[in-house]
Amino acid sequence: MNDNKARHYSVGEFAEKTGTSVRTLIALLEEKGDIDSSIMMTLMEVQGLM
Repeated sequence: MNDNKARHYSVGEFAEKTGTSVRTLIALLEEKGDIDSSIMMTLMEVQGLM
């Protein structure tokens, strides 16, 4: 199984399952430095739709 495909869930679904807000997830990822600009743009777009 392709490891990348395993991670293709929506941020909203993940936030709902973990009881964490999208805004909080973005902040945690930024703090750790484990987020690149393309992922950041996608998360910001999702956040705007929620």
